[in-house]
Amino acid sequence: MKSQILTYVVKLVYSSDNNIQKISLISLPNGQLSAIFGGVRILGAGRANNDNGDRKNIRFLINEITNTPNQDWREKVLYERK
Repeated sequence: MKSQILTYVVKLVYSSDNNIQKISLISLPNGQLSAIFGGVRILGAGRANNDNGDRKNIRFLINEITNTPNQDWREKVLYERK
């Protein structure tokens, strides 16, 4: 049996007065993103690193990942302010 290699992201949600409201751990598959997420846009442009505007990195659109149908299991809430 093959096991899937995952990358984990910590998601921190802050209130307007800078208190942590929620901490989540989100699992992302390494590779095969189009096979899992189809046409959902889950990648965004990273920061420009030079005067030419070249981008040397990408960023994941975490809310798009967890809002994709049947993918909400990827987010595990570790803490939520009551």
